[in-house]
Amino acid sequence: MFISLMRKNSKKSHRENSIYFVSLIISIVAFYVILSLEKQDVMIFLKQMESNAVDRLFRLISGAYGFSLFLIFF
Repeated sequence: MFISLMRKNSKKSHRENSIYFVSLIISIVAFYVILSLEKQDVMIFLKQMESNAVDRLFRLISGAYGFSLFLIFF
């Protein structure tokens, strides 16, 4: 009896928490892609042509990353 109740609650918890797990995985992948932009060939080429704009973009990205880390940890 206790085992069936435990299984039922476990399935319910997995369904409720799956949205949080999926959003966590998506955010990790998105931040990895965003933070690896500096090493991409296209961004290196654009940095040679429009260095001010690309530098500003990278500063905005790092600021947004820092702000999101602040929100996650606090």
